Amino acid sequence: MRPFCVAPDQIEACWEDFAPLFRKFEESGADLSAYEAKARAKRAQIQVWGLQDDEAVHGVLATEILRTARGLVCVITMAQGKAPDAPKRRLLETVLDWARDMGCVCVRVQGRRGWLRWDKRFRPTGIVAEIAL
Repeated sequence: MRPFCVAPDQIEACWEDFAPLFRKFEESGADLSAYEAKARAKRAQIQVWGLQDDEAVHGVLATEILRTARGLVCVITMAQGKAPDAPKRRLLETVLDWARDMGCVCVRVQGRRGWLRWDKRFRPTGIVAEIAL
């Protein structure tokens, strides 16, 4: 299984290869819809990464670079799919290297606590909470 990152001008051509994973993420109650992900990726506002073999795409994640008071922050805004840990770790290392090259001061995840168990380098720095209106 190999990691990939899709160039904005290639999103349309290969969208159907990983769109089911974006739709599954959306169905889980996520904030990022598949439609919005595609539109933002085509405008280079988010980056689409994933894992594939000769048969299919087995995982996908999206990143977004935010300008903060601390500097640039690479935020992993979604992740979906099933792949063995070793390829997922290679993909994460690829994203970390890319974020470092982009001048980011950190990589942040938004999501379930499972990230904290999956990779011990992630440290909780706050909470996300909401009140439904």
